[in-house]
Amino acid sequence: MNETIDQIISQNEGKTLEFKENTSPTRNILKTAVAFANTAGGKIVFGITSSSHDIVGINNVESEEERIANILSDSISPQLIPDIQVISWRNTDLIILEIHHDPKPYYINSEGPENGVYIRHGSTNRQALPEIIKEIQLLAHNTSFDEQPCLAANSEDIDFRVASELFKKAKKTLNEHKLRSLSLQTSYQGTERPSNGYVLLFGKNRTDFFPDAIVRCARFKGKTRTTILDQTEVDTNLPNAIDLVIAFIERNTKERMEIGRTTHEKIPEYPPEVIREAVINAIVHADYAIQSSTIQIAIYDDRIEINNPGELPFGLTLEDAIAGISRLRNRVIGRVFRSKGFLLKKLTKM
Repeated sequence: MNETIDQIISQNEGKTLEFKENTSPTRNILKTAVAFANTAGGKIVFGITSSSHDIVGINNVESEEERIANILSDSISPQLIPDIQVISWRNTDLIILEIHHDPKPYYINSEGPENGVYIRHGSTNRQALPEIIKEIQLLAHNTSFDEQPCLAANSEDIDFRVASELFKKAKKTLNEHKLRSLSLQTSYQGTERPSNGYVLLFGKNRTDFFPDAIVRCARFKGKTRTTILDQTEVDTNLPNAIDLVIAFIERNTKERMEIGRTTHEKIPEYPPEVIREAVINAIVHADYAIQSSTIQIAIYDDRIEINNPGELPFGLTLEDAIAGISRLRNRVIGRVFRSKGFLLKKLTKM
């Protein structure tokens, strides 16, 4: 443990930290341990109140340490082996349970693999929906949703002409080898299938397979969502969607004129490179496995909000993202965008 007790106590509970006054109730401990293991790891500190961070300590600390270890071993599958430490601090004893992220997924035995999987959302534990469980399973096999075959689609559902032209503009050739190396095409039970990423990127009727893979754009009057001044839905292939979304933003934001001695220059309200990177990030990192949720662009008088479906990729914390650590949720889409030259900077989850 690299942090001192003083450093831990100074933090608020969140995605990777939880305080517990004592070692009861057992189910809450199990939920937090499972959620930490499935999401990004974390620490449970026993002997500190969650509301005021008062140090109350743990009585019979050795027996409680053993009890916690046994509960975790007997009640969670696959077997979870955390680091458990007893820390003496200012005449009290604390137990620190450190759990590392390791996608399996983990679940509480009594609730089963369908209902007993939990993930961490902020400072709360949430039961994982089926699509989240699937994402964790894919991560455990070192693959992503967009690398999986789209079983409902075939080669006729792909607009190969649009895909070829896009690569041609980047001075690259899209052939069978390239399709496989980018995981645009994959094998399934002896047949060739387009991957989910291929359909998302270049499907002729993408929304037949992924009805929520669209970008909803709206310009609101003032600083609230009371009145809509302009709106559109972008449901074209993902590379072209970037330009359409940016065009909508440019149409609905201001410019100022900077006049020099002999020339004048139009200065956009928002830096174009920042907007472009934010839009690309939203598209590349959206969780397209989530149903009934879309990428949303909301423009107000004083700000732009860009939201996409999905939490931070598993194993990544907000602190990691702010520090510049990136992890692609959609590897196929990311590879194609990089081949096209879109990804000039490290991507971070929005």
